[in-house]
Amino acid sequence: IKEALERRADVKEDDAPYLTLGDDDVLIQPGKNRPMKLWTCDAATLRRLAKQPKPPARWSPRLRLTTRELGAVDERGAPAMVLGRSGTGKTHCIVERIARDAAANPAETLLFSTRSQKLRLKVEKEVDAAMVDVEGGANATSATRRYLTAAAEGADADKALLPFLEAALADLPAAETWHVSQPHRRRRFYRADTIAEREAGDHEDTSDEEGSDDSSDESDDGDAAAREKSKRDKARKETWHVKYYMTFAKFHQFWDGLKMSPKPECDFCWTQIQSFLKGSTNSLFSGEPLSEREYLADEGEAAAISRRRALGLSRAQREQAYQVFKHYERFLEDNKYWDAADREVALVQRVLRDGFANGRAPFDRVYVDEVQDMTQASLAVLLLAVGGDATRLYCCGDTAQAIQDGVAFRFSDLRETIYELGKELEGRAGRLKGARALLAARGVAGDEDRSKKLYKLTKNYRAHAGVLGAANAILELVHGAFPNAVDKTEADSGVALGPRPTFATDEAVLRDVPSGARLLFRSDALAAAQERIGAKGRQVEKDRERIIAEADAAGAADNKASRCFERLAAIRGDRSAEADAHVEEALAARSGEQQAYDARAANQKTARKELLARRSAWREEERRLRAAARSALERRENGEKKLRQQAERRRKKADAQADADAAAAHEELYAAEAQRQIERHMAKQQ
Repeated sequence: IKEALERRADVKEDDAPYLTLGDDDVLIQPGKNRPMKLWTCDAATLRRLAKQPKPPARWSPRLRLTTRELGAVDERGAPAMVLGRSGTGKTHCIVERIARDAAANPAETLLFSTRSQKLRLKVEKEVDAAMVDVEGGANATSATRRYLTAAAEGADADKALLPFLEAALADLPAAETWHVSQPHRRRRFYRADTIAEREAGDHEDTSDEEGSDDSSDESDDGDAAAREKSKRDKARKETWHVKYYMTFAKFHQFWDGLKMSPKPECDFCWTQIQSFLKGSTNSLFSGEPLSEREYLADEGEAAAISRRRALGLSRAQREQAYQVFKHYERFLEDNKYWDAADREVALVQRVLRDGFANGRAPFDRVYVDEVQDMTQASLAVLLLAVGGDATRLYCCGDTAQAIQDGVAFRFSDLRETIYELGKELEGRAGRLKGARALLAARGVAGDEDRSKKLYKLTKNYRAHAGVLGAANAILELVHGAFPNAVDKTEADSGVALGPRPTFATDEAVLRDVPSGARLLFRSDALAAAQERIGAKGRQVEKDRERIIAEADAAGAADNKASRCFERLAAIRGDRSAEADAHVEEALAARSGEQQAYDARAANQKTARKELLARRSAWREEERRLRAAARSALERRENGEKKLRQQAERRRKKADAQADADAAAAHEELYAAEAQRQIERHMAKQQ
């Protein structure tokens, strides 16, 4: 640094021998075909560093961001939403945003949350490094920062968001002592079917409380309060014991043992349960999972789940999924298990009813990375952490790279959660103190602040153009097959060139892929491929041993022929010209045999080529036949559908005709009876 400053001391700015980069220029790392990371630092900071005897151990310059990335850092709205594929710099933007807000708002408390423990630690480390000053000390005037994972099974309030917020809740009334006795009932504390039990419990415990001794001193009151708090803390930990947490792996075991036919796919059922039946806004604010009528409704006010969010599922598929859900709920109740939606719904209901202990939300701003791994229930928890104020929420994510089992997320789900939570706060503010306190403290965003669209990052720094081209092609297929499954954005562009990946079958891998290539498989496909490769390797080894044995035999034959030639040479020296002619004739015959062998080998090679060509033609014919079969099957299904529709129309017509005939017969009977009554009456009068 000192040498650089000395070189610049007498050099004019225009003549300085340094490379000048534009705001969006990128340098490629020599020999590695990937972009360089560049850091920025002003000259004044460099001079301060030069005066120090040694550089500070913890200080680091700021990572250089492009104009588009700086725009993502500055994004405002209710909430700020940044969409970018993997490798577009989302995490760098969120680190810069946290560091900037922490320095600008020293009196606030900031929260960073994500599902991944590894990502949480990475962001915490980078933000802490960004907040270190040139002398190596932490910025004393920065905001308080917390980094908590959003995993439901967390039990440590210092590392996980849900236990932290549960500990920050206002205490339950002391009258509800039953709430600390049965964990499996505590999980259902706000469910509709326990309202009567809660009211009865409140009444009984209130009468006991009224009959208590009021003459105890303040010390006894303090001890009692401490014991009550300890009991409540113990109840909270026991309620959400990780031993009873239902993971996707446990659900898969439950699904394997479920006896029903037809049975939907396991991951499909898990997604419907976690994202829609229990984790959507409709079930979140009611405290109950969606009813079968709400879940199966296709339109109208009763449709709690729209066709867009259901991804075009048929009614039959939803009926099957709901049957699995009924078995699942009974399984949870019988085994006292709980899942992520149970804990999040209970927390949201507690916040709306009782509020937080100090009357306000525990955080001033929340930053979420990998938001695509959140259900609407998780998003509502994050919103309540800032009092439901969407202007204080900053989210980054990519719906094309979701890895959390059971989550079907789009950024429109976040907007819907914000809207529904706002309505819920306004609707409950008149009767629940928690909702009333949050609504009073919440900032109301104007229409100009509300996020109308996503801020999108499309410059990819992690993968070269070949990989991105293949990825973009796959995403186009996804958009075509499932239009509402993934938020659409412009195709990523890379800053470095590179070869396009090859999509190949196992046979092609075995024959054509170079030994140095890297192959990507799912674990089960990898095991199968390794087994096939091992079998091929063993066969190749056997063929190699056979060829070596044949070569040894041929070598022995050649040695024998060589000895024969030596003897012939000796005889040739002793015998007459007739013997020499005979030897020449034998050599000519051997040459003819060699030529015949070469001709047979050439014919075999030609025949092999023809066989390969026929195999290729057979494969093409097979593909054509499969396509024709699929087309015929589709025509058959369409025909059957039309026949069913015609049959339905005929049935309805026949039913209508039968109803009309019955009505006419009834009228005739009624007229005949009336005529008979008239005749009897006339006869009576006569």
